[in-house]
Amino acid sequence: LNGKIIEQVPSNPDRLAEVEPVYEDLEGWNKDVEGVREFRGLPKKAQHYLRRIEKLTQTKIMMISTGSERNETIGVKDPFSKKST
Repeated sequence: LNGKIIEQVPSNPDRLAEVEPVYEDLEGWNKDVEGVREFRGLPKKAQHYLRRIEKLTQTKIMMISTGSERNETIGVKDPFSKKST
């Protein structure tokens, strides 16, 4: 907003209209993740992408999906434990 990075969305619609997004390019990956059942089994670039999302949002990712089926879910962090899975 006006050349400064802001952390909160302006509540004033006029100010919000003045905001310019900041884009960040991250490297992608070409490896299929179908069948991957653990975070460490994901391509390194996919792991980096997810960790970057965590850092930007200041939120821990608890689970991710590698497909549309229920068994295509990876538990990244147990919500009841301080230790990552």
